[in-house]
Amino acid sequence: KVFLASSRSYKDYVSLNSLIDSLPKELILRVPMPKFVWVAELSNRDLIKNNLINGLLIVDATETKHHGLIAGFIGNYYFSENLNEIVQINVPLQPFKNYSN
Repeated sequence: KVFLASSRSYKDYVSLNSLIDSLPKELILRVPMPKFVWVAELSNRDLIKNNLINGLLIVDATETKHHGLIAGFIGNYYFSENLNEIVQINVPLQPFKNYSN
């Protein structure tokens, strides 16, 4: 699922989502985000039946010159502010509830 969200709304969802482990939650909440972001939620057939996802991609929706991104997949978290350097952090990422607003 791909959708446009305000960063405030998305971070509020992350902070209240009890299924997101503390480390991935902290990493997402600490990243400076623009006012609007594109979010792609990744899942599989079995998880989506239970409204769960196991990966995400967040991209800046407001600036064409600055292409910051956040990506989290099972066991890995990637972050870049300018796509010149992508940092990989190994963190546990268990399936968690998808965004609905």
